[in-house]
Amino acid sequence: MRFAIAVLLGFVSVSEAIKFRPNPVQSPWAAKPKEPEKTKITDGFSAHKDYEGYERVVPAIYDTEADDRLMHSLIKNYATEGKGIDGKGNGKFYLTRDDAMLVASEVAHTHLGLSGDALKSHVATIGAKAFATVDNLNEGYIDIVKGPVFLRYVTDEVEVSNGLQVQLDSDVDLEH
Repeated sequence: MRFAIAVLLGFVSVSEAIKFRPNPVQSPWAAKPKEPEKTKITDGFSAHKDYEGYERVVPAIYDTEADDRLMHSLIKNYATEGKGIDGKGNGKFYLTRDDAMLVASEVAHTHLGLSGDALKSHVATIGAKAFATVDNLNEGYIDIVKGPVFLRYVTDEVEVSNGLQVQLDSDVDLEH
């Protein structure tokens, strides 16, 4: 009798270990794919696309000529705006990796004078490294306020980086 109970207990423990398909480990093609996790930019509004009923509004602190022109340009021309519950823009802006590489290319061309293969190489190496530095959570996007920090890493020169951040008055004589 003890032998029969031991055999039955053994069978129960073995049958619990047997998994029937679809088991994603045994047959990944039979398992339902997981839905991608929603992020802050899921279904957001890219600066590079037109959306029906959407109009990008640059926050008032960056809207006039006297304000930070770099942030104005980043928001207006490159950023992705998050989508609110109501389906409209939520006023929170982010730079995706691709958009950051576009702005890095523009800045490297304008401020460093790079073009052609030198520009592509600079963006591919220094731009990618700079983005990895500021995207420390590996999300694939950064908050727009990290944009100037990213561009400082891209330019990698103090004088050029300061020129990105400071709006110089045209009447100031920088030579004296």
